[in-house]
Amino acid sequence: MIREGSKNLFRLGMFEPILNSLHPDREREGAPPLYKRVVAGMASGTIGAYTCNPLDLVKSRMQNQSLASASNRHNYKGPVDAMVRLVREEGVQGAWRGCHIGAVRSSVNTAANLATYTALKDLAKDEYGVKESVGLHMACSISAAFTGVLIGNPLDVLRTRLYNQPAGEARLYTGAPDAFVKIMRREGAGAFYKGFVPHFMRVGPHFVLTFIMLEQLRTFLREQNRRGGLPAALKPIAEAQCEEAAPGGTARRA
Repeated sequence: MIREGSKNLFRLGMFEPILNSLHPDREREGAPPLYKRVVAGMASGTIGAYTCNPLDLVKSRMQNQSLASASNRHNYKGPVDAMVRLVREEGVQGAWRGCHIGAVRSSVNTAANLATYTALKDLAKDEYGVKESVGLHMACSISAAFTGVLIGNPLDVLRTRLYNQPAGEARLYTGAPDAFVKIMRREGAGAFYKGFVPHFMRVGPHFVLTFIMLEQLRTFLREQNRRGGLPAALKPIAEAQCEEAAPGGTARRA
């Protein structure tokens, strides 16, 4: 929960501000183009990945403890013990092992998820007249989750192998490129889609709940802003979320 909450704070929380900085004049230019959504998603995903890599590393190792061989098992007693031992045994830099492939994975996944979700929602509303609803949010979030898993599963495999390999001279891979070559040579391309179905079964409901709650929060902030009951610190957030592209390329206030 700590890992998901902290990482999504950056991934979801920074997407809109970054997108607004890339596309500040929605009233004149209309909805942001897809490439700007992708850039904003990649930027927010990268920031989240580098910031939260120690939590990702600990989570991955603890999940793998029951499956790994004795030589690859870290035998952590809990998350606090894992973090203390990680820094003590591998140094502070060890907490950022695999951070680069983690950042690539997070940037690609976040770009795929958020760009797909926001683009599909705008398309449904602006081109087909679909009204804001939980059903719309659910359909767009499931599509975004599938796109993210399809693109990101190979990077997940690479990251997991790098996170869970033994330390020191027993290391199996020198980095992501080496891991990619060795997995491809020994196991074939299909190895990069191992766990695809359970990955989607986990991510699908997660994204549905996340985006539905996010949209409900946006609706609440907009309503409070209309009534004048929103604290001054939250008004910029509410006003930024209220700008949506209207048919014909102009922006409207929600």
